[in-house]
Amino acid sequence: MSNLVEELIKQIQEKVRDEGHDSRAKIRESRYIFHGPPLSILNQVFEFFVLNNGANVAVSNEFDNSKIPVLLQLSRNEITQGNPAIGATGRCDEDHLLDVRNVPGNNSSFLALIPPGQHSNMSVASTTEEFGVSRAANTLHSTIDEWWGDEFVRTLVIRGLINAGFRDHELEDALAIVQSAVFSIDDLDQGNGDRSAVWHLISEYTRYPRFNRSCQIQMLYRWLVAFRRSPTIKFPRNHSWVPSHISRRK
Repeated sequence: MSNLVEELIKQIQEKVRDEGHDSRAKIRESRYIFHGPPLSILNQVFEFFVLNNGANVAVSNEFDNSKIPVLLQLSRNEITQGNPAIGATGRCDEDHLLDVRNVPGNNSSFLALIPPGQHSNMSVASTTEEFGVSRAANTLHSTIDEWWGDEFVRTLVIRGLINAGFRDHELEDALAIVQSAVFSIDDLDQGNGDRSAVWHLISEYTRYPRFNRSCQIQMLYRWLVAFRRSPTIKFPRNHSWVPSHISRRK
């Protein structure tokens, strides 16, 4: 499991866990929609929750009934074996979320994972708590400026840099390098608009161990060279965490 997938799982768990569920009397109705990365990454997040039989919504682990099903929303033509049963974890289409929501009692609870380009039913969205990448920044037609300016994306990038060992006074320069790489790669990405190349970049630079900052910067540089856009990047000069053969370049 990559560091990015682990971080996404951590943020989802932090969001859905609620002290209000820590009661044997009643686990309150809960519905969440997470707008996340492309399916290639989001599917790994989903598989984690499959192995754990759903998402735990209670802060404590002592309550057996504190888990809610996790649903990975796909297009109808990708659901080859039909939607899962009500109250079960599985892959589904957007109509299934509406069916689950309309079930009385706690069986209407769920955590839905939605990749870029998939739309949540407005009737469902109005009665759920949405988080992750904003709707506007996670469509197949959103601009790279909208995506990069999204609060969730920025937090994810900054956490990755901090976990890699970048100090507070180094973050501004490190962010500038990541932004140059992100914009360059997105400009040449011929995909379907889900920003798979950019998300893969973030997944790559967050896979290194803590404090291996030299590897981080060299990896970003190699990506830019591969995409033949290295002249567009502005590397900070005379910084101890920038490899010397890179910082000397203009």
